[in-house]
Amino acid sequence: MKLAEKIREILSARASRTRIQEVRIGLIYTAVRTGDKEAGLAYTFMERRGSCCPEPGKSSPLAGKMAAELMTGLGSGKKIESSLGLATANSLANYQELNVIAGDILEIADLRPEDKVGMVGYFQPLAGPLRKRVSSLTIFEQDTGRDSKLLPEDKAPEFLPRCDVALITSTTIINGTIDNLLAAAQDCREAILLG
Repeated sequence: MKLAEKIREILSARASRTRIQEVRIGLIYTAVRTGDKEAGLAYTFMERRGSCCPEPGKSSPLAGKMAAELMTGLGSGKKIESSLGLATANSLANYQELNVIAGDILEIADLRPEDKVGMVGYFQPLAGPLRKRVSSLTIFEQDTGRDSKLLPEDKAPEFLPRCDVALITSTTIINGTIDNLLAAAQDCREAILLG
């Protein structure tokens, strides 16, 4: 079962009884609010960024719909719908009954000086501190023009099996590459989704 399907399955009971309160599709992030204190965020993954936000392919307002309806977009292959689905999932998962570990990922992760770390998606604020703590950090990114040290994203699956730790952007759930990346990272001591 694909990760997007697992997320939909785990949250299906909450999604079927929860109405969407508010939706904001921005040029960089999509936000969905399902309650007074529950909101979720996801990257707005588009091929090209224009001067205005894209329509998610729905003719009626999204607020008021059942969360389950927006969740169907997660893993659909349609990037805006998938962004809406992930933001909805993040909102639904944002409740107190979850057993989560709070804190800085650099403090929580089991990072060792001898580690080879593969990062899929360029989390620039983490790169410097990681390079100081581990043996090597290799970063894979769609937009390799952002930094001369970045490698193309399509190289990640062949490199991750040689890593001790894999840090993978959650936008890979939206663009449908997460399952191949997790398979490539299956022998890593830690595989961590970020964002």
